[in-house]
Amino acid sequence: MLTVTAQRLELRATIGRGPTSTTAAEFIHGRMGYRRHHGGGIRQPIARAIGLRGGWRPTVLDTTAGLGCDAFVLATLGCQVDMLERSAIVTLLLQDGLRRAALHPATAAIVATRLTLTQVDALQWLAQNGRRGAHDVVYIDPMFPSQPNHHAMARKEMQLLRSLIGPESEETAQLLQLARCYANQRVVVKRPLHAPVLPHLPPTFFMAGSSTRFDVYLTSQTSQIDQGSQQ
Repeated sequence: MLTVTAQRLELRATIGRGPTSTTAAEFIHGRMGYRRHHGGGIRQPIARAIGLRGGWRPTVLDTTAGLGCDAFVLATLGCQVDMLERSAIVTLLLQDGLRRAALHPATAAIVATRLTLTQVDALQWLAQNGRRGAHDVVYIDPMFPSQPNHHAMARKEMQLLRSLIGPESEETAQLLQLARCYANQRVVVKRPLHAPVLPHLPPTFFMAGSSTRFDVYLTSQTSQIDQGSQQ
């Protein structure tokens, strides 16, 4: 159930026989607060996959916003990120997290100038806005299964979100196809480190982190130059 505390909006649920799991969008404290200060800048894998370099900050369409963690990281690095989220409940959690971040001096400008949020199914949105050039990059983060080496609390949070959003499905491949027609420069798909690539289309290249991988599909005519600059 959705619960309003004195500090924030939370989603609380019991997964299996375990204790109640609590999920909220949090950008000021905790993991996101630490990452804002110590995240590695434009050399971290997600930034390199998106194409950040020098003074270049691409516009990004995040088609699977979730709790907004990756979108917020990119916004802190200077990108304009437009987030799409199909779940009404997850959208409410994300709106609350953005509201609180907008009131904090360290994050207010980021929220005000670099982040937007729309509740909509990304497949429908892309089908209706299928013209190339409105965003440089389309970002896709499907809901994949938790990995055994993830922290127990992280696994519970993922299980709770998966119950709302649903697991990765054939829609992800459809989303990739539409995104490749829409993105001006590239599509980036977040995957577990050792997961297979999405069917029917190998990525141009990938960026690997400690537990995740970013498969990059270039759509620009300058793909060979762009690929070389990222490796």
